[in-house]
Amino acid sequence: MDGVRLGVTLEDSRVRRGVEPGVLITLGSVALVMALALPRILARVRDSDFLELAASIQDDSFYYLLPAYHFKTKLFFTFDGHSPSYGFQPMYELLLAGLAFFHDDFESFFRGAMALGVWLHVLTSFLIVLLVMRVADAKAPWLRALQLALAGVAGLFYFTRGTVLLSAMTCKENALTALFFVGLLLAATTDARTPEERRRMSWVVGLGLSALLLCRMLPTSLVIVGLVGLGALLRWRRPWALMGAFTVPLMLWFGYATLAFGHPLPTSARVKALASSSLPITWDVVSTEGWGYLQSALTFAMGMPGRLYLPQQDVGRVVFGSNQGALWMTLAVATLVALVIAGLWRTRRELRGSSAVIGLVAALLVGLLFAYVAQGSLIATRRPGELTYYVWYVFDAPVLFAVALGVACVRGLSMLEDARESWREKALPGRPATLALGVVMVAGALSVFIARVPREYGKLSRLQPFTSFDPVSQSWPHTMIRAGLWLKQNVPLQPGERVACYSCGSLGMLLPEHVMNLDGLANDDSARYLLGGSTTTPYVTKMRPRFYIDVHPVDFDAAGIQVKPLHILPFGFKRKPGYLIAELSYPSP
Repeated sequence: MDGVRLGVTLEDSRVRRGVEPGVLITLGSVALVMALALPRILARVRDSDFLELAASIQDDSFYYLLPAYHFKTKLFFTFDGHSPSYGFQPMYELLLAGLAFFHDDFESFFRGAMALGVWLHVLTSFLIVLLVMRVADAKAPWLRALQLALAGVAGLFYFTRGTVLLSAMTCKENALTALFFVGLLLAATTDARTPEERRRMSWVVGLGLSALLLCRMLPTSLVIVGLVGLGALLRWRRPWALMGAFTVPLMLWFGYATLAFGHPLPTSARVKALASSSLPITWDVVSTEGWGYLQSALTFAMGMPGRLYLPQQDVGRVVFGSNQGALWMTLAVATLVALVIAGLWRTRRELRGSSAVIGLVAALLVGLLFAYVAQGSLIATRRPGELTYYVWYVFDAPVLFAVALGVACVRGLSMLEDARESWREKALPGRPATLALGVVMVAGALSVFIARVPREYGKLSRLQPFTSFDPVSQSWPHTMIRAGLWLKQNVPLQPGERVACYSCGSLGMLLPEHVMNLDGLANDDSARYLLGGSTTTPYVTKMRPRFYIDVHPVDFDAAGIQVKPLHILPFGFKRKPGYLIAELSYPSP
């Protein structure tokens, strides 16, 4: 038996082609389990107080939402309604821009974008089930049925990770990137038997690689593109089709971005990489920050609380630890190590069917291990102190974690079946190793599934709609919204008056066409000063905004900019407590 191809069994010519009953039963069961949980999740999106819902996402999410919403009327991407803004990853922004055309007001668009993240999360879970099914190649019918059921459990493992679900509900690109990632794995492990099929699948994989890179340009993304692309090239030998499909979408977007913004890469990425700290990457950085970031990604993928920041106030309802957390993580890591060994062993013989899936997953596990350490080291040296904030960089770890555990469990059962047959036939070569690896893979993955999936599924029922905006919370999102509301209610803004701020996301929603972003992440004009080696103070002096909302500025005094506080909100900022709402005045020219 060759495996499962998108739920369709592919056997030799003696067996009919069709969908197995076991596949339909598994997919139907997974759909039913998800359907029971979805009404509560979607009720939060539909029924929550809008301002509290807006405070449950990262402020940077508005750097996607507002340019996408403005695009349908401005016909260019702008955060503030005036200057171009390239503070987003292209693929998700294009999806949001299309979604905006179906909504008449920002609130409905916001809720639609959050619901879209939930549905992308659901679809990713289904694709994980289909991918793991490809490894179900046991000879005994009852064992194969068990393998299909465990593939469904792998999909539910991903669906029930509270960390991943809450991240998908923050209107960032993680949910879409995860979907493209698992879809790419499905395409790359398809058995293309004829020259035409190989050419067609090379095109599909090339487009998938391009889409993934346009979703998120990171060291981990580059590793995925390299390993999946190399695997497709070795299997199908169609370099021109693969490279053509990969480069054309990139060239089209980069060409548009160069015309629209003057440069091909996102401004936000350029500011973070080039206009930030540039500390040396030492062994201490790699062994502490890099390794710590890898551990944080694994903890996040397991669905346990960790250092990575989730903005929802009630995150503790869905994500909380366990006294056996270290035990489950140890079992999971041991399972992944055994899978890598089994994958290297299996791919020595062939790169078809289940072997292609196991080999690719094993290669990605090794590659992403090093990529996460490198990524964490880069963040620590370019944006020191912000490592916990980059939760949206962890799109691939949860997908690969769920897929790898599912593949390990399903493949481990086949290995135990092979070991049993070898024992009967007294064929000694490889039998002890096959038995040992199979036991580790099955026991480890099953233990994690049994311990975590029912418990995490039960936590999903604790998600409740937000009934009202929290007026006393000192979280950053709440404080920014309260500051914007205070200015809006107490100072009538005249057309053309600007409000300067570094963190501007929710303020841009509350004070449309009045905010002026200073950190360059949502304002290409201010980014030019930062990329030129300056601060944004000359930009403030040039543009002369009337108001300022943010933490206390450090360099306005030196430029002669006077800051007159109008109101100060409680906020625990380490340099100087308080969140400032102030009126600015400038020296005479």
